[in-house]
Amino acid sequence: MNYYLIDKTVQDIDINIIRLSCNIQLKVLLVAIKEEFRKKFNAEQIATELKKEVSEVEEAIDFWVNLKIIKNLNNKNEENIKSNIKNSEKKINKKISKDYISKRIKTDEEINYLLNEIENTLGRPLSGMDVSAILNLKDSEGMPCNVILMLIRYCAQIGKVSTRYIEKVGIDWARSGIDTLELAEKKITLLTNSRKVWRKFEKIAGISDRAPTTKEEETILRWFIKWEFREDMIKEAYERCVNTKGSYILSYMDGIIKKWHKQNIKNISDLNNTKKITKKLKDIDKPSYDLEKYESFNIFE
Repeated sequence: MNYYLIDKTVQDIDINIIRLSCNIQLKVLLVAIKEEFRKKFNAEQIATELKKEVSEVEEAIDFWVNLKIIKNLNNKNEENIKSNIKNSEKKINKKISKDYISKRIKTDEEINYLLNEIENTLGRPLSGMDVSAILNLKDSEGMPCNVILMLIRYCAQIGKVSTRYIEKVGIDWARSGIDTLELAEKKITLLTNSRKVWRKFEKIAGISDRAPTTKEEETILRWFIKWEFREDMIKEAYERCVNTKGSYILSYMDGIIKKWHKQNIKNISDLNNTKKITKKLKDIDKPSYDLEKYESFNIFE
């Protein structure tokens, strides 16, 4: 996987962002800034340079990708969405006039109802750009009206109501095959759970002012939702990670929690009981006599 360092130096980066980064993240950035990695680099190159695991380096790179300091050259999805929006806007400017919009509202009861409901949801009149974006989702992307309404209600709930944001997410949903209320509900549940567990993890890890990377989002959802680990166990794993590695490393934490999941250790009580059992087994394995003293003992003395 190839990456590109956006035209920045360490001096250009906000000091608060530098403070948020852990040791491995900062080292990765410094290596990326070196002249030989100026145009294009990959995780393997930096892992070799730092003598680190590739997975650790990829996580560190994700941190800077998320902050738009490093660009993932293999991630075409975001670029495609942006391109789709630009193309859609061109289409809208060419084909959707005020007269067309007015006629469509008067003759299409479903669209008329949808636009009224959206105005009620957003608490404001819709602009021509708003209506054009909604018609684009309906006509060009094939998104049903009830799914569009659910999307906009979700966006309003999280406080993201700009036309560009709604259209961007709508295009992403449409091209991901979310075209029924059931699929939309599943997507919203996933997004809501992701936001909730990320807020919990932020407090545990002392992270702020950034969104999770894709890998963080998937992994932390698995811990909290799929495997049903509580915050105290995630905190225990985090502290063990920091005590051993010196900083937060997602893959190391995941290794700890995977081991607990396999051993069916779900809470601190289970963890303490496992420690006691392990200690007892070690004590049983110890010899009941001092072998060195026995060997040095001469019965004929």
